[in-house]
Amino acid sequence: MSQVFMDCPDTGKPVYVGLSMEWDQLESLEMGSVDREVSECPHCGKTHRFGKKDLFLRADGGG
Repeated sequence: MSQVFMDCPDTGKPVYVGLSMEWDQLESLEMGSVDREVSECPHCGKTHRFGKKDLFLRADGGG
């Protein structure tokens, strides 16, 4: 499984959004019309809203 990230809009650094999935799962993800939130960004301390278009995967290093 890969971890799902978005970029912090203030710092540009990656923020884990609390999801793990494979690429095909992300491609077929239905988030509805409401964006989700990262409760507190570890880089800037703000709450960020994100939609599917903001997400990307990063391998967790597991085998």
